[in-house]
Amino acid sequence: NDLVEKGQEKFQKEIKKGNLQIVNCAISELDNQKISFFVSELDQESSVNEEMARNGGAVKKVEVNSSTLSTLFKKHGIPYYCKIDIEGYDNVALSTLKNNNELLPKYISAEINNLSDEGVISRKIDDEQQLFALWTSTLDILKSLGYTKFKLVDQY
Repeated sequence: NDLVEKGQEKFQKEIKKGNLQIVNCAISELDNQKISFFVSELDQESSVNEEMARNGGAVKKVEVNSSTLSTLFKKHGIPYYCKIDIEGYDNVALSTLKNNNELLPKYISAEINNLSDEGVISRKIDDEQQLFALWTSTLDILKSLGYTKFKLVDQY
């Protein structure tokens, strides 16, 4: 709630003009659920996944409403470009677009999946094959959605 209020205050002109909407929810595989969101000391590490949030320091747990990315697009419109950067849940967001080809943005970006099914953060994985499998899972989802061109950028 704090960040939503700050965002609404900071971007009030853009909101008034209809150029921006701020939606208070967490992206998940299900709509209209109360889910836990873990607020890290480092804002950029906050996540629905507690392990990802812990990577950034002490964690405060809050309950938030959930939405799928596809539902947000249905309600608010399909963006020309969608940037997904949601700490360990990028693949979940992308997966909610499956079988919804009419909802796909022209351009989309996502962080390479950095969390294994076991909850291990990729920075802590030494096995190159396991790391490669994490990386390619995001590309596999994008390809299954119909995207055919990709650009990989090392954010470090």
